[in-house]
Amino acid sequence: MRVLAIGAHPDDIEPQIGGTLCRMANEGADIINISATTTLTGATYEVRHSEGKEAAKIIGCKYLNLEMDQESLDFSRENIKVFDQVILSHDPDLIFTMSSTDSHNDHQSVNKCVISAARKNKCSIIELNQALPGGINTPKLNYFSDISKCADKKYQAIECYESQITKFGPNWLEMIKARDIFWGLNMGLGKVEAANIIKWIYK
Repeated sequence: MRVLAIGAHPDDIEPQIGGTLCRMANEGADIINISATTTLTGATYEVRHSEGKEAAKIIGCKYLNLEMDQESLDFSRENIKVFDQVILSHDPDLIFTMSSTDSHNDHQSVNKCVISAARKNKCSIIELNQALPGGINTPKLNYFSDISKCADKKYQAIECYESQITKFGPNWLEMIKARDIFWGLNMGLGKVEAANIIKWIYK
């Protein structure tokens, strides 16, 4: 299985779906974590890029930065073409991307561009839960993944984002852990990640 996990920034993927990606990688999936922008929020591009690359490695994924200008990341024909080329080049079976209802405008833009770029592709699409911290917006959630055996790797990967832990404080990681426990209890499991299926193709 070929999987693309597409976020706007380097720290968008692991907190929301890192455990699931780790589990898929362990089962043989070829996964690329993609950051759209050369964000400077919280640190230099070089630092953020290095954090994303190391975090992806821990959970068994490759890492790619599209080096798009964060200030120009909007829902436009030009940006759709960038994502279109990525999707055509890698021909994924499954795409994870940001939530359409996420409170961060960059996350919304990535979602819209990915959905538009993938409209002709024969791949499933799942949008992630609201990124934390991120206000009160919550997407529909109908995809639940037991990450109990991969949770430690997920949290180890998140710890690579030292710039964001400094920015948000140590409670950032604790909040992510608490959400995984919350959904785990709801499902009668250990730790669970929740997301929303946009399109599912059973092959």
